[in-house]
Amino acid sequence: MLIYRLGVVAVLIILCVGCGTGQRETDSAAVATDFLAAMGDGDTRVACALLATDTRESLEYSGGGPCTSSLGSVDIAGGAVEGVEVWGDRAQARASTGTLFLVELNVGWRVAAAGCTRATDGTYDCLLGA
Repeated sequence: MLIYRLGVVAVLIILCVGCGTGQRETDSAAVATDFLAAMGDGDTRVACALLATDTRESLEYSGGGPCTSSLGSVDIAGGAVEGVEVWGDRAQARASTGTLFLVELNVGWRVAAAGCTRATDGTYDCLLGA
């Protein structure tokens, strides 16, 4: 009887973990989609709101101005999200125009890096963040 109960508990845990991951993939994909749509529309105000704090601050520092004007000079095209993988509080979204990396913060998923392409050594070169 104890083994049966442990088996049921194990199955329930596995099912709950699977459900959580699916929702987190959906949530991170939605942020990646919104970011790419904003970039495609030239709406840097919305795109900046979807950036992780560190990424936004780095962009403002390197661009010498507010996020909205600095992001306008970064050549990240819109595109469709084709797949997402989540690992803990990190996610990778593959889009038709490049790869995005996201981080889950208290406010939800935010873009940590975008416009990324895979280099021959397996690392990523990103136009924004990283």
